[in-house]
Amino acid sequence: MRIVLIFVLFCVNVHAAKSPKTEYPYKNCLSAREYITTVNFLREKKEFGLSEKEISNVADQVSSGCSKASKNFIKILSVLNKMGIDTRTSLKFAIEIANKGEDHTHAFLKVFKQVYDPEYLDLDVLTSLNLSLKLANSNDPNVKKSLKDFKNLVEFCIENKSMELSSLKCANLATDVTVIGKQFRKPISKTFIELIEFIQNDKEGPKLDRNASYQTAIKVIRNGELSSKNFKEAFIFASSKKGLKLPVADAVKFAIKISQKSMQQI
Repeated sequence: MRIVLIFVLFCVNVHAAKSPKTEYPYKNCLSAREYITTVNFLREKKEFGLSEKEISNVADQVSSGCSKASKNFIKILSVLNKMGIDTRTSLKFAIEIANKGEDHTHAFLKVFKQVYDPEYLDLDVLTSLNLSLKLANSNDPNVKKSLKDFKNLVEFCIENKSMELSSLKCANLATDVTVIGKQFRKPISKTFIELIEFIQNDKEGPKLDRNASYQTAIKVIRNGELSSKNFKEAFIFASSKKGLKLPVADAVKFAIKISQKSMQQI
């Protein structure tokens, strides 16, 4: 009897040890601390010219962002203010991004500095802020990956002479591709760049011009991490004498169609 009881207890303990950790659909927030920290910070900034009512309203919005929201808010506001951006505009963007978390705050500031920097893309303030907001203000589960994609894409279109893009078009291209890549597990920038190189310059590729290359690559890359590989193989087969012997335009259409089957719902 004692042996049976010990065996039963052992089985219960083993089962408990293997039970998956329960994940609850909420997180605990120090909302009072976030509110008070924001109020105290804004009260010290007399130069902002905010009334008590305005300070309270801002603090209320920041406190909705859970723990560390006030830290993110202060960081964004301080950086934008130091760069000469007016208080009202700085407040608007700081409130919107702060509640997303530390990774999104870091991404917003990093992208902003890249596109606003005179030695980088040198875009105007409002365009720089809106582009940064577009990339950071989302439920992107891996914003660090997206930030890496954006950086790689901007460097590519600046350094690659065949792209011949203005700063604004370069920023828009990098933003568009990065946004597409948010849905994928792996970074998409390297795959996109290799695809552009194949479409424009590879001896086995279609050798399309800049605009056609960009449009084609965008259509392909939407279909996941393997879409580029599938496009290349399909185009080479479709255009070759041992394959389908299609003219370039038709081979491109065929390859796009095949690449669109690169992802399937599970």
